[in-house]
Amino acid sequence: MGFETNTIRFLLEARSTGVQFKQSLTLGRQGMHLGVYDLQKVFAEVGETLPLIVAQTLTRDAVDGEPLFAEPLLHYLGASSADSIDFSDYESASILHDLNQPIPAELHGRFSSVIDGGTLEHIFNLPIALQNSLNMVAEGGHFLAITPCNNMAGHGFYQFSPELFWRILTPENGYQLEKMYVFEMYPHAPWYRVHDPKAVGGRVTLQNRRPAFLLVQAKRISATPIERLKVQQSDYVSVWQAGTGSRRPSLVSRLTTPLRRRLPTSLKMGLRAISFRIKDGLALLRSPYRANYYDRYK
Repeated sequence: MGFETNTIRFLLEARSTGVQFKQSLTLGRQGMHLGVYDLQKVFAEVGETLPLIVAQTLTRDAVDGEPLFAEPLLHYLGASSADSIDFSDYESASILHDLNQPIPAELHGRFSSVIDGGTLEHIFNLPIALQNSLNMVAEGGHFLAITPCNNMAGHGFYQFSPELFWRILTPENGYQLEKMYVFEMYPHAPWYRVHDPKAVGGRVTLQNRRPAFLLVQAKRISATPIERLKVQQSDYVSVWQAGTGSRRPSLVSRLTTPLRRRLPTSLKMGLRAISFRIKDGLALLRSPYRANYYDRYK
């Protein structure tokens, strides 16, 4: 995807909350997808003045409209080394490796920050790619992700539910998830803080019109290499722990099920389609960011 206004806002906030970019790694080599004045505006939003000459060296405006890669920005944020890892050398990544396959031991714990700017969704063997990404972070370092969440079907192999990162980035896997936001893909979009489905006690769903992305920040709290990610969806774990005998159908379901069983299949499917259309329409009439799932952040 590359770095655009929301990505850079996120990286600036991460730096202000203690993320160290000293040894940075990006998954794939990330481009700078904004102009000099947009970059200056992003910095101004956090109270930081970015001189024009500096902004020009960090954006595509510096070299006749040709995109630049993100290493100069990472150096500005404090990186003494800014590496990238990719399957191919077509964009001159500094480390060549297929993230579908386990990384070599020398890459374990090597980086203070590992940044996914829109790469994981393009890797088929996602559990291994995630495990690789998390293993490359040093203890006390951070994993940062800017990754598609909704309305991006066809962009890559996957788009991600908040539940995935809430369940992966846990102490059991050596991580503490510090923050997660969702935003719609346009410049200077508002952000919404995403609640943990386990804490909510239900699925944190989203219906919206525009492409939406997650911003994820997690700290590595254990240097023990992850040999296998331990992940289960929280609402199913709650059901398993409660036991199947405690799940009784609702009164409405008990009253209507015998009637629904007598209806022709074609009629049942038609009624279901109408019901879905009504629910979708109502969802889009109100804000998709419901208070028990998402809080307006900025």
